[in-house]
Amino acid sequence: MISPPSSSSNPTPTAPLSPTSSNVNNNSSASLLYPTIMSNSIEQSRHSYISLTDAKQSPSPSLNLRHQGGTSPSMPVDRHSSLPDITGGSGSTLSASASAPAKLLLTRTASTIETLKVWSKTTFKCTKQVISEKLGKTTRTVDKELEQHIEHLRDLKRRYESMLATIQKMAIHFSNLLTTQRMLSDTLDLQQKSGELADEFGYNAATQRLLATNGEQLLNAMNFFISTLHTLLTKTIDDTLTTIKSYENSRIEYDAYRNDYELLLASKSTSASSSSSEADEIIQRNYHQHKQRYEKLKLDVTIKLKFLDENR
Repeated sequence: MISPPSSSSNPTPTAPLSPTSSNVNNNSSASLLYPTIMSNSIEQSRHSYISLTDAKQSPSPSLNLRHQGGTSPSMPVDRHSSLPDITGGSGSTLSASASAPAKLLLTRTASTIETLKVWSKTTFKCTKQVISEKLGKTTRTVDKELEQHIEHLRDLKRRYESMLATIQKMAIHFSNLLTTQRMLSDTLDLQQKSGELADEFGYNAATQRLLATNGEQLLNAMNFFISTLHTLLTKTIDDTLTTIKSYENSRIEYDAYRNDYELLLASKSTSASSSSSEADEIIQRNYHQHKQRYEKLKLDVTIKLKFLDENR
């Protein structure tokens, strides 16, 4: 028989395992089953991006690719190969080409704003000049002989338009009359065959037919006159009136800048200093520029009125 242990023997009590020691044992056993994962690799996998400066300075790691049939030589993989070089080379070229449309857009916008500014200033001056002329607060440049010719041309256009409308109505009615005469001659020819009053019907049918034939020549002459008068009104006279309109607009602009120039001369005559600023030079340049344009258009109107009188 196996005797039980004696009470006299005091076996050493076994200390309970600490959590630390159990974790160490578990870790040691897990290390035998799974590969060791370092904290550095965890951090690198968590933050996989690399700055451009580090990418240029440090070489990229190589990656070994394995296939089922065997191994292939290692191929370097650069995760930044698709990024353009923004420090120079092709990157600067791309940035320059990308900024070209923006520069062109800014140039066009600045040009449009400047054009709008000049147009607004000129429109304000012309409107002020027209209102001042109607109120009698300023003078206007007048060429009495040319103004008489212009007014005569406008009155002539009104009379020609009335004549054209009247003769067009006459041509329509005369064309209807010719059509009626032809129908009447045909009806008289049918009545001639009946035997009663055949000679009278035949004579009247021949007369109506002759009138319709001569009326065709008159209708053609009327249509030619209508076409010529319509061309005179819509082409020649309208072209001359368009030039006259441009002349009148240039006259208003010239008077507006002429008043500014006269005010400038008056201020210089009263002041002792004879120095001219940049604004004064701009006023003088605008005055001479609009004066040349006004005189040129005035000459064009005179020539066109002369040619119109000769060719009419």
